Amino acid sequence: MLHYSETAKTKTPEIKISRPIVGLLITADQAFSAFSNETIMVEIERSTGSNTNIINYVPLSAILPLSSHGIPNVIEKDGSTRAFLPLANGAIKLAENETIKVYMEGLKAGVTYTVASIESPYDVPAPYKYEVKTMNSDETAKEFMIQGFNTLHLSGFSSVTQIFLTYNNGVKAKYDPSELLMLAETDDPVFLIKDGLSIQSPTSAVIFSVEDVSVVELIKSGSTPVYLTLKA
Repeated sequence: MLHYSETAKTKTPEIKISRPIVGLLITADQAFSAFSNETIMVEIERSTGSNTNIINYVPLSAILPLSSHGIPNVIEKDGSTRAFLPLANGAIKLAENETIKVYMEGLKAGVTYTVASIESPYDVPAPYKYEVKTMNSDETAKEFMIQGFNTLHLSGFSSVTQIFLTYNNGVKAKYDPSELLMLAETDDPVFLIKDGLSIQSPTSAVIFSVEDVSVVELIKSGSTPVYLTLKA
């Protein structure tokens, strides 16, 4: 069901969905590489008053390819982008008077964006969880506890010089950027589909599975911040 289709807006109004949906279909009449400041927030407004946050203003440039890891959900054709953003592994179960609220900000006034919801007949008890962690511009080394997450999108990757992954069995492995990029592309070589062709991830970002990883430690040079967008 289509909920939003506008041009000349820099943010959406509150989009409220009361149907059992599995995810969102998002389109923009721009190339995927043109996504910059667009962010999305999704939460479940519970009847108990205790809302469930799924996405807290995460950049679309990170969350769309992250959410499609292993499945090519981001498609660019003739300069426009459409993407499926899964929110759960089935329909999010809503009680009476509960709704899913969606906001997008940082939109470009000259671009038309649409938001639609996709329903599913199969309920699941809990939605996915997306989260962003930051390595600031003045930090050169930092550890991140990521146990419980399964996939990681690492942007600002070009400034990273070393990566240490501590696995759930206690083993700590060291990778340089080219090694991690090779592992990531072996795991899932398709970043997006562009005009029918499979495109690999850009050098500025990398996506890989962290299902068996408890800690990520990054070493970087320069003043570029690094952002870890995680999915659970």
